[in-house]
Amino acid sequence: MAQAAKILIEHADWIVTMDPERRIIKDGAIAIEKDRIVAIGTNRDVASKFKAEKTIDASGKLVIPGLIDTHVHSTQQLGRGLADGCDIAVHLLERLYGYESEVLHDDAYWAALCCQLEMIRAGTTCFIDPGSYFPEQTAKATGESGMRGIVARTAVDIHKTAIGALPEKMFRETRQEAVAKSEEAVKKLHGLHDGRVRAWF
Repeated sequence: MAQAAKILIEHADWIVTMDPERRIIKDGAIAIEKDRIVAIGTNRDVASKFKAEKTIDASGKLVIPGLIDTHVHSTQQLGRGLADGCDIAVHLLERLYGYESEVLHDDAYWAALCCQLEMIRAGTTCFIDPGSYFPEQTAKATGESGMRGIVARTAVDIHKTAIGALPEKMFRETRQEAVAKSEEAVKKLHGLHDGRVRAWF
């Protein structure tokens, strides 16, 4: 079934904008064509000038710009709760990195998709993932979720830390290997899905 190309969100109690005046509009409306907002204003001004294919009643609602999660490890989603109530050494070295050392490509994809669906539910439209060994799976999930995101490949060449050694099954790359794989990920993923996915080091 085709999605409506023209959507009107009407009668929002409040709309918080990020325009230069930082307007807050009471009894507001938002007109959308395809994937772009084309008008924001009072319901009286916008609704009368816009012919919608789909109308959403936002009575009793506050409409805000999409939130940005600036630090989310998408592929760790399925490991949530594994490290509750323990110190940082156990948290990272045994439980979280232990979980990550067992993650397969499919696991990483489903974890990233679950993570993104949870972010969408909370009003987040863009995320920054500081790194995993599965940036391709995170990018794939982003293509399907409709979000915007920045992905990165983990680059670690120090295997012993002040709190202990990293698990044997992972984090065993030389500096040259880690940099090369990160560079490959940036070249392959940056700009995917009409520019909604960006990649970084």
